[in-house]
Amino acid sequence: MKIPPLPFTVTDWSNAPESKHPGESGYALWRTINIGDIHIRQTECSAGYLVDHWCDRGHIFMFL
Repeated sequence: MKIPPLPFTVTDWSNAPESKHPGESGYALWRTINIGDIHIRQTECSAGYLVDHWCDRGHIFMFL
C-alpha cells in the first residue's frame, strides 16, 4: 500500500454520506470520504455484527 503525503485536515463526518452494510448478523454503518485513491471510513457496527467477507487489501485501523 502506498499512501501519498496528505495535508492535515479536519473531517466533519456529519457531511459524509452514510451507507448500511449487512453482515452475517447485524450491520455496519459506513461514512466514507475519498482523497485521491485513499478511502477514509468511519464505521459503526451494531451489536452482534459479524462480517460476511474477508478483504485481502491493506487496511489501517484506528479504534475509538
